[in-house]
Amino acid sequence: MTFSIFLKQRVNFSCQILLHSNIHRYKPLLLTDALYTMIFALMSKYSDPMKITMGEYSSSRKSAIIALSIMVPIPTISVIFSMNLTQGILGNIIWFLSKLMLVAIPLIWCMKVDKYRPDFGIKNLHGLKMGVYTGIGMSLVVYLAWLILGRSYLDYSEIKGVFLSTGLTNPGVYFGLAAYWIFLNSILEEFVFRWFIFEQAEKILSSNSAIFISAIAFTLHHTVAMSFMFPLWINLLASIGIFLGGCIWSWLYLNHRNIWSPYVSHMLVDVTLFAIGGWILLR
Repeated sequence: MTFSIFLKQRVNFSCQILLHSNIHRYKPLLLTDALYTMIFALMSKYSDPMKITMGEYSSSRKSAIIALSIMVPIPTISVIFSMNLTQGILGNIIWFLSKLMLVAIPLIWCMKVDKYRPDFGIKNLHGLKMGVYTGIGMSLVVYLAWLILGRSYLDYSEIKGVFLSTGLTNPGVYFGLAAYWIFLNSILEEFVFRWFIFEQAEKILSSNSAIFISAIAFTLHHTVAMSFMFPLWINLLASIGIFLGGCIWSWLYLNHRNIWSPYVSHMLVDVTLFAIGGWILLR
């Protein structure tokens, strides 16, 4: 059985269950599985050589596809279990373990499968400057979008309801989450999506295609997470912005080959988002 046939069968299986299952709580997980698997099927179809068999694990392209099939779904599955399927202590445990996996699997894969030690040192100041410039530019776009659309069309009471249900109306909790998101989560996402996923996708396709693969994986994860919190139209608009941001951050990584350039840009955007969220809470 070729790897592409295996992927096709997996997509069909997920879609059939998705269409016929009455267990609605599992549908986000099945839909996510189908979407991710279709991405891997396309990657295997257009990679060279095209015939990738289940036994050819020594191929760098094959190992990259396996690495992506393991890593890409983890953030989304974590969100689905912690926010929908399993909540409370078990949900928190699953969330914490998924974060450990997002750090451990890429490092182990890099050293044991790809046989090299990653270098996360800051290579040049130009990359950091580009991170600052793009971060400021993207933050201005986010702020203008909020001024034009958000202040006129957002239902602040609905958003406050979401904050209330998660304890974010408490200033200490809100600032604690903001600090975690800005200084830790954003660098973890650069580590996963811009370093590991981008590098693995680049082994299969071109660098420009790797930008797209990294950005769409980054977007799907956030789209699923936002579906539990915001109306569909906000989710769709935000997902477009997240995809464009993912493309920019992947482009920064491609040009500077370190995670610090996109991290600085990502961090500045997160600061802007949490500042807007804080303003909404104070209204």
